Amino acid sequence: VPEQYLTKNYEYKGRSGKTWKIDFAITSPTPILIEAVKPFHNSIAATYVAFADVSSEDNRRFSVFSRRPSTEDAALLRQVAELVPFSALEQGIKPTVQKLLL
Repeated sequence: VPEQYLTKNYEYKGRSGKTWKIDFAITSPTPILIEAVKPFHNSIAATYVAFADVSSEDNRRFSVFSRRPSTEDAALLRQVAELVPFSALEQGIKPTVQKLLL
């Protein structure tokens, strides 16, 4: 991903009217929204709520993890985003996302 298309703390307006700060976005041509998620209740819930609100055909959503969430949490996240292991990310974005997963 060319660096000019990678945005950190990307602001995206949801259907509710709330503007969400998404960890990362690849902004060309269609926004790809990326949230780092940890296997803890608050992280799972926050990611679910944000992605449920911004969900549309105008974007793609990915929840990235380094420690696999429980089966139940993974099922919940898959309702609003694609669940992707950190190891599957493109090399150019890995160092930045890794800091959020620690």
